[in-house]
Amino acid sequence: MGLNMNVSEMNSKNIYFVGSYSAFQFNDDFEKWAKLLQGFIDLEGTDSFVEGKVHLKETDRWKRITRFDGATLSKWMREFEEGKLGDIHLYSISEKPDWKRWLAEGTNILLFTAPAVRTKGNPIIADHFGRGGCITVTYPVSRFRIGEKSGFQERLIDLVKRQFVNLRLSWSFVHLGAQPVMPFSVGSDHVFEQSKDAFPFTSFDYDIKVYIIDFFKEYAKGVFWTNFLNPVHVERLGGVDAIKKAEPCSVIEELEGGGVLLQVDDSPLPRDFKEAAVKYQRLRSFLRPILLETGEEFGDVQRKMLGLSHEEYSQSCEEAAKNKALRKILKSG
Repeated sequence: MGLNMNVSEMNSKNIYFVGSYSAFQFNDDFEKWAKLLQGFIDLEGTDSFVEGKVHLKETDRWKRITRFDGATLSKWMREFEEGKLGDIHLYSISEKPDWKRWLAEGTNILLFTAPAVRTKGNPIIADHFGRGGCITVTYPVSRFRIGEKSGFQERLIDLVKRQFVNLRLSWSFVHLGAQPVMPFSVGSDHVFEQSKDAFPFTSFDYDIKVYIIDFFKEYAKGVFWTNFLNPVHVERLGGVDAIKKAEPCSVIEELEGGGVLLQVDDSPLPRDFKEAAVKYQRLRSFLRPILLETGEEFGDVQRKMLGLSHEEYSQSCEEAAKNKALRKILKSG
């Protein structure tokens, strides 16, 4: 990624943007999750979106609208509150044919609540963590300033903070995102895997959006620019007083309801990536008790909950994979 580069020197191998992510413990209170979605829509304005797609629960299919208007959005919001829609995606720029421009210049809202978003595997784990949902919103870097606050940034953080507290979300963060022009893989945040030991970029890929989403009520995927931690996170870190005493980052704000906001520097766009990396790694060390950064850590949490040895857990995973493959074969046949 080039830790010595400035934002203006970012290379053409990656598309950069700033993303907001919020995970929540899902229930069938669709009016509540409609408020979450509406907050981000209002920040932009209804007329800002020109295209979108929704997941239809009844048919388990996606429907795309390329001639989008306020009436369509109102209809979708109404159907979502009635429980007819699972996921809603809204785009301010058409996704096709130029997805790179769509990501770099557009504002894109992706709300995931479909039944597929559910902890897989042992019912003990599923019952403990429940079912998660999330919303991801991406913005052009032009709406932020290098090394200092922008007016839009302050409005965005205020919105996420109010939603995190009022809707009792599991975990939220805002951070600088990077998506390779030629991705190493699809569905895996390879960007984060490569950069987490220095300045941590993220592609906001499916391993955050979907794969371990249920676990965020007790854990966090990584360390980012602005981090919103819930009361469970705070307790595992020793409490608010312990966090303030440790001073792991420049901004520590106690939130109503027992959560905490932790922020690194004034902007998600650092003046110097090498200096910023030191600050991120300091916060990362402090947050280690709640981090699930790798598949191994994710598996270890499940293994301990089930009381299995490493060998027993590996065998159970192999058996689950075989059963999944068999179900797929039977379904296709």
